[in-house]
Amino acid sequence: MLWIALNYVPLLVIAIDLARRGTARQEAADVLADPRQIRQLGIRQLWILVPFAVVLFAFLQRRPRTA
Repeated sequence: MLWIALNYVPLLVIAIDLARRGTARQEAADVLADPRQIRQLGIRQLWILVPFAVVLFAFLQRRPRTA
């Protein structure tokens, strides 16, 4: 359970970042405006049960992309 709990750390960091920038409502509106993204949210929520999955995904998203 501890390993699963570690998945919440990057989610907390993202939530704090959205709150500080004041863009949380806009981010939610963008997601809710697209039916495809709403369907994908259910699948993405299951990843929280896989230890370190969210940590890995957060790391990969923050990495600079190369061409």
